[in-house]
Amino acid sequence: MRRLPLASAVLASASLFSAAASIVEAPGVPATPGFNLFKDKAEIAAAPKLTAPPAVALKAGDMAMVFEGTALTSIADHLGGDIQHAGTGADANYWLCYSQAGSATTPAALVWFQSGDSSDAHALDSIAVETAPVAVPAECGNPKEPLDLETGLPGLGAKTADVVTAFGPAQPKDGLAIYLHEGEIADRGAKEKVLTYLGYKFDGDLVAAYQIGQVTAK
Repeated sequence: MRRLPLASAVLASASLFSAAASIVEAPGVPATPGFNLFKDKAEIAAAPKLTAPPAVALKAGDMAMVFEGTALTSIADHLGGDIQHAGTGADANYWLCYSQAGSATTPAALVWFQSGDSSDAHALDSIAVETAPVAVPAECGNPKEPLDLETGLPGLGAKTADVVTAFGPAQPKDGLAIYLHEGEIADRGAKEKVLTYLGYKFDGDLVAAYQIGQVTAK
């Protein structure tokens, strides 16, 4: 589980700012729309707050996944591919990328599994999905089995209305709508908080890229 130190501030939103610092775009990561939608930590912390955690249910092929629990190494063993990385120590980012075939209702996509955990396992802390570009990055290969990614939430090709129905009115800036939920861990109270973050990038009325992630802060 990824742990992030919190500043000793009395503001209720302190953990949001601390966690946001680890979410924003980092040097050396791929410059694609889906890999990292977040660029401004103050903008993240000011995003609408959800009153209940989003019902994330991750599955790729026949592999169920959980944020801060499933290891990138396990995903690589199951789906193939090589873990990529940029940065070192607290600034390290690790990822796997796969191509996903399109369907009658969704376009072909790139699916990114990401981690900021520098341990050998690299615990999954976010996924990102984007409409496949004409030039696919070299590290985005075909998985051993069809991904058929499921999240339990609106995804690629969803309409703005679908996102609004799920999370409330969107306030896109440059086509990006962000939502957050911050909750306490039941048996640890205010000592540790879990931040779930969602970013939806719209092209007209349709979702063209999105990112879902979770970090635990204390």
